[in-house]
Amino acid sequence: MRVNLVLVRVVVRDRQGKIISNLKKEDFQLFDNKKLQAISSFSVETPEARTASTIASAGPALHRAPTWPAAKP
Repeated sequence: MRVNLVLVRVVVRDRQGKIISNLKKEDFQLFDNKKLQAISSFSVETPEARTASTIASAGPALHRAPTWPAAKP
């Protein structure tokens, strides 16, 4: 049996355009060719967690001064 793991990122918003962040795995259904697929892994990614992850993975490189010329007023 062959299994492909596919990352599916979604942003769910209400009618006013606000992000709904309290959803769980059970709130989603994923289909491929009209066939229901199992969701084997589920996580919620927040902007705060994503920023912290980016800073941690970039390490010192993120804190270097830019090398391009500064914009003149």
